[in-house]
Amino acid sequence: MRQPGILASNLGKMPWALGLAVGILAPNAWGQSATTMTARELAKQGIEAYDAGRYQEASTILLQALDVVEVPTLAVYAARALTKQGKLVLAAEVYLRGMRLRPTSDWQPVQKEMQQTAATERQALLGRIAKLHIAITGAQPADVTVTLDGTKLPTALLRVEQMVDPGTRHVQARRGSEVVDEEVMLREGQIRSIELHFKQTAVPLGSDASPSAVASNSSPSQDSSPASSSGIRPIITYSALGVGAAGIVLGSVTGLMAVAKRSSLKNDGCVDNECYTDQQGEIDSYDTLRTLSTVGFVVGAVGAAAGITLLLTAPEPGEPNLALELRPGHAQLSGSF
Repeated sequence: MRQPGILASNLGKMPWALGLAVGILAPNAWGQSATTMTARELAKQGIEAYDAGRYQEASTILLQALDVVEVPTLAVYAARALTKQGKLVLAAEVYLRGMRLRPTSDWQPVQKEMQQTAATERQALLGRIAKLHIAITGAQPADVTVTLDGTKLPTALLRVEQMVDPGTRHVQARRGSEVVDEEVMLREGQIRSIELHFKQTAVPLGSDASPSAVASNSSPSQDSSPASSSGIRPIITYSALGVGAAGIVLGSVTGLMAVAKRSSLKNDGCVDNECYTDQQGEIDSYDTLRTLSTVGFVVGAVGAAAGITLLLTAPEPGEPNLALELRPGHAQLSGSF
């Protein structure tokens, strides 16, 4: 059985990467399972790849080793390898993972030092991460699926800034068959906002209606909308005639009352529009009746003219001249009266 002291004395004679890999595990871990030995070998390969500049290979191997042996040394070197690839967001998370590891009794002093290193390097890295705010217009965020570089974003996070890696980011929003794409370039530490605009209004699922339906030049049926020419036009026509008749009646009655009031004033001594001061109340009443008569005749004339015009221009039976236009998010009644 090997002694810890012998291992410690031989550590300085080993290649640097191998020495660090050995130092990842406590001396009393040498007698553990083959899994531990495999993790130690992975750590050695990962650090060698990092030293050789093969950062993608290094991060992959070191993260695998970290899943088996959770020590800050592996977390720090995996995060450094990710940073070299421009994967700053993931690197920050790996640093945080190393910071949150709980020390164990078999940790060597280097692990506590590397945990502090993880905190320092992560703090410096956060300032380099870009931030992107995504706004959805023309649609409810809950109805839209948004992906950032192919990864789906939770709806709850659409109202906050997304932490993203610098570089060109691809954002896609989808609602049904409508897709909105946007590419945005971000520098390190930059904050940007983009707007993804939807032009259509979503059609409810299960609806048999097409995106655009126009109801015109069609014969009315029992299930048709009340917005048909046979239902609306007669109402408008007879309403106009009714208003006209009421206006004429009002004008006639108040006109006759005004004439009677004028005769009464003349009989009481008014000559050439000059009356006694105690007749002011009668004069005001006369003026009011004249005004009401004029208004009544004007309203009556307008209403009668409109009603007669509608009667004379009524379409032939079976030729509706009203149309109901329906589009997503839009309804319009058009025609002539």
